[in-house]
Amino acid sequence: MKTFFRLLLVLSGALSSSLVFAEDPPSLSKYIDCFNGVGILKLRDRVVLVPANRSGEKGFYIYTDKSAYFYPLGKAQGGSREYNAYYFQLTVPGMQDIFFTYSDPKDGVGGGPGLGVQVQSKPANALVGKYVKIGGNDALDDASRSAFSASLQTSVQLVTQRYLDKVQDNKMEGRPAPDKSSYERVLNACKFHGDKNLRDIVVAESEKLSRANTTPSGGSGKHQPSSPAY
Repeated sequence: MKTFFRLLLVLSGALSSSLVFAEDPPSLSKYIDCFNGVGILKLRDRVVLVPANRSGEKGFYIYTDKSAYFYPLGKAQGGSREYNAYYFQLTVPGMQDIFFTYSDPKDGVGGGPGLGVQVQSKPANALVGKYVKIGGNDALDDASRSAFSASLQTSVQLVTQRYLDKVQDNKMEGRPAPDKSSYERVLNACKFHGDKNLRDIVVAESEKLSRANTTPSGGSGKHQPSSPAY
């Protein structure tokens, strides 16, 4: 069965981010714990993808609990009028290979839903022979941590709006307002030492959530939810 994830361009800050860690940087496992609440592009449990540029090359990072890898997109292998498509076979030590299609909007094309990643449980018959094998290429450094942090910072700032969207949905369906506690837990998972930029944003968003009105009126300008728990 194919699992489809759609990424809004809210993660674009990760494409050119820069962050200096004044303290010992957090472990990747802490970032992934945060990502599980606010992230979008999860290839497999605790294997996540973040679009990024590195050394002038457009591509993406793959993060696990212990490693970070960067892969440039290279030459498009397919696509449409709006998208370039790339096909990858990812090898992660201790796991079965992951096959996925990475779709990237073409320059100058607006109005699309954004980046997309389609994960296949096994190689798609039509794509056999087209998958680019990737694996290794360890890139765990300040640049990779910065990209992860930047994507999380952007997603964290949407938590209160997503809560308000859910409030509005429940109101329209005649149901009580959702419990804030699940949203608070999402933010608490992102509140750790070692990344001041992320922590400051989490604190600000927590305060914003605590003040959020549970009986909004009118439209809410909804954002796409990032977690099934929302």
